[in-house]
Amino acid sequence: MMIKEIILTTTFTLMLIVAVAPHQYFVFVESSLLTTTSENNETGASPNITGTMNNMTQETPGVYHPSPRGNASLPPPQVIFPTQEELEDYLGGTNVTAPTFIVNNSMGNVTDIQEAPSDRFSYVVFQTKLNGTDHIFLTMIQDPEVVVGASFSMPVELTPVHHGNISHLQIAADIDKAFVVWQDYNSATGLSSIFVSSSMESGKVFRTYRASENNTNAVDPSIALNGLIGWKEECPEPGPVNVTRSLVVEPGLQPGPFCPVYYYGW
Repeated sequence: MMIKEIILTTTFTLMLIVAVAPHQYFVFVESSLLTTTSENNETGASPNITGTMNNMTQETPGVYHPSPRGNASLPPPQVIFPTQEELEDYLGGTNVTAPTFIVNNSMGNVTDIQEAPSDRFSYVVFQTKLNGTDHIFLTMIQDPEVVVGASFSMPVELTPVHHGNISHLQIAADIDKAFVVWQDYNSATGLSSIFVSSSMESGKVFRTYRASENNTNAVDPSIALNGLIGWKEECPEPGPVNVTRSLVVEPGLQPGPFCPVYYYGW
């Protein structure tokens, strides 16, 4: 009799477990993070889980909860669109000027502008085309923060009387020195040359001259702030071994061995 009672009790317990199990929800989460949990979903409602979920971390393998810890970024700036009067009041007391023309239309169509500041001056060079011929002009201004009402000087031409098509215009300046470099292509000879115009006297005098070897192709100049420039020029004879022949884009030039050349301007 005892054995039958034990068997019946065990069977009844198992039936209760089977009947209740489909309606249970097992929530594996730290108990301190939750306040209430519904274990029955017979009505189709989702479990009511509340608590400080933002503080949950990836402590349970395979489960990740975003955990923002604050925003360290700066607040966005305010954007204002002032009227002309408000703008004048805002700029009042500062040495800010309205856009000012450096040249007029008599100087042709400007195609390139480069500028370089030093400790006392700012230099601006620009390339323009007059009557179908390229020209390079330079103008300069004293530091507007030091000289109130400073304006640009009259432009002066840096290109020599006899020159060709100009490209690769660049400028660098440092303390009392300024250094301009460009590439000049001669359509009659099919040769390109590297020209420089430099000043060692704070812009009082500029000297323009050919920096590359005469009667040779020299292309692709570049200039650094320390006055060092480089370009590619036909390699001297005998040429280096295993020099890669590069195609030069200038009209009339033939592919040939080019070597890097450096020049120190100051």
